[in-house]
Amino acid sequence: MDLSCWDIPKLINLLTRPNRKPVLLDQTESVYLLLLHICPNTSLNPLIINNIFISLSHALPITMVKQVRRYALFQATPDSEFVKEMYGGYFNVFVSAFGDEGEQWDLFRVIDGEFPRDDDLEKYDGFVISGSLHDAFTEEDWIIELCTVCKKLDVMKKKILGICFGHQIICRIRGGKVGRARRGPDLGLGNITIVKDLIKPGGYFDETESLSIIKCHRDEVLEAPESAIVIGFSEKCDVEIFSVEDHLLCFQGHPEYNKEILLEIIDRVHKIKFIEEEIVEKAKDSIEKIEPDTQRLHMLCKNFLKGRRTHLV
Repeated sequence: MDLSCWDIPKLINLLTRPNRKPVLLDQTESVYLLLLHICPNTSLNPLIINNIFISLSHALPITMVKQVRRYALFQATPDSEFVKEMYGGYFNVFVSAFGDEGEQWDLFRVIDGEFPRDDDLEKYDGFVISGSLHDAFTEEDWIIELCTVCKKLDVMKKKILGICFGHQIICRIRGGKVGRARRGPDLGLGNITIVKDLIKPGGYFDETESLSIIKCHRDEVLEAPESAIVIGFSEKCDVEIFSVEDHLLCFQGHPEYNKEILLEIIDRVHKIKFIEEEIVEKAKDSIEKIEPDTQRLHMLCKNFLKGRRTHLV
């Protein structure tokens, strides 16, 4: 078909008449439907559609509609009164740390039994599992369900960022061993040594040799899964960071936390006698001496979730 059969000026006049909103063109199908609506009796082929689109694009206020990236937070802990008052809930803390403009983030309070439907899992680009006061190695119903969902996501090769409790859940579903920390609870700020030999140049970690991170846990990964690469360790914990293939990345520490949140947690767990006085004092002392590598940690996690950088070895 000769493109001349199309009255391009007429189309432009129709679509640019006063008070008309900008045309939203997403995929080839959208262009096809638009043109078919204007000229219903004309058969089109992709080459003609492309030529018409190019002609129109020079004259129309076209907005290209990008596919919205979608992520989900599996929240495994209730919101503290402090976090609700200061941030509106942990969900906002996570989105602020790992989200970007234009993305859609959904919240599933897995601790309350909220999970996405199986047929909705494919819609997401990535998932984040939060920390929790619960033990990842127990047989509580919601923890068993969380493991089941994470196994499905693992098979689908969906990206999962596991944090603290989430780190341990991923270890569990991959066949590793989780239990009480061998060297006792770890609370405060601490340094992680990065195993540089396992990092490909230009990867998520770049040239990072160490990271300062907020820690708040009494359980840990005792044995990493056979399929895991242990990327980071510390004096207190042998498995601080591990990855599996290209879709699982886990931190024992909390890249999403800040000092305010940590201080509130310290006071709260101290009141319920969850930790000893000596640990509390050491934790508060570390807060005064060390600054977390917040910006680097946030960027690292974003790079992983969004696949922005070269992959880990």
